[in-house]
Amino acid sequence: MKNSVSDNQAFELDGIMAALVTPFTGDGSSVDRDAIAPFVEYVIAGGVKGVIPCGSTGEFAALTMDERLEVVETVADVTRDRVALIPHIGALRTCDAAELMRHAASRGAAAVMAVPPFYDPLTWAEVIDYYAEISGAAPNVPIMAYHYPSATGGRITVEQIDDLVKAVPAVRYLKDSSGDAQLVDELLAHTAGGGLRVFNGSDSLTFQGLACGAKGSVWGAASFMPRLAVEFFETIHDRGDLEAGRHLWQKIRPICRLLEEAGYPAAVKAACDLVGLPLGPTRAPLRPIASEARHELRRLLDEAGLVNSMSVIA
Repeated sequence: MKNSVSDNQAFELDGIMAALVTPFTGDGSSVDRDAIAPFVEYVIAGGVKGVIPCGSTGEFAALTMDERLEVVETVADVTRDRVALIPHIGALRTCDAAELMRHAASRGAAAVMAVPPFYDPLTWAEVIDYYAEISGAAPNVPIMAYHYPSATGGRITVEQIDDLVKAVPAVRYLKDSSGDAQLVDELLAHTAGGGLRVFNGSDSLTFQGLACGAKGSVWGAASFMPRLAVEFFETIHDRGDLEAGRHLWQKIRPICRLLEEAGYPAAVKAACDLVGLPLGPTRAPLRPIASEARHELRRLLDEAGLVNSMSVIA
């Protein structure tokens, strides 16, 4: 493969990391591999610093292991070390996550993202063991721990973060999708100047997260608005222009709220379609968003200057 672990280790993750949707064929039965390359090229052209295939936005829980491997391989072929490749490898079985870790390393991943196993509640010791075993499968690949308490039932404290990083030094990043602004502030204050980089993972808290010092954002909406997402990050983080950032946030926030309220993966795919990125449906049991929500989404996208009558990947 063109990518190698040593090549991509030069990446230090920051900025906008696009959580990619997974394109499906019209009936949702198969991954639309042909749609992946032009879609990823579009996202990269928007200026993102990294791409995350097979995450929550990418409907990983609805993918087979073979499909997850296929998607990562295809995305890796497209990125060609131009941006950081960060496959999501979280799985219910530790052995599956370890297999996905080895595969990601072989494809030149700059890092991996991993949500802890969900459904059965885990002790904190079991969560640490999970990350340790993943790290053991490819010790040179950094890990982004994925804090998503509404899915896993487990909620991180700042003290637990210290325990995790000490036990598993490969954990160098944290994506927080708690939706808790106070916790985001605590995590950022606690890790400031340390070795762990915190990324915002809740769309509607992106402004607060960046203003409080997050090094970047893992953002599903960057699948359909990469340029606007990058402009927003650069305005807040790089230039520190909160006034201009608030102006941009007035366009972005209503879109983010609707995505979260309408059903995130389906709403992101609807937005992709509305801006000229036809990437197929969500896979059952997820259903398309309601027609009223789609109509409102189109209005918000139009107001933000994102609606395009011509397909951007045709």
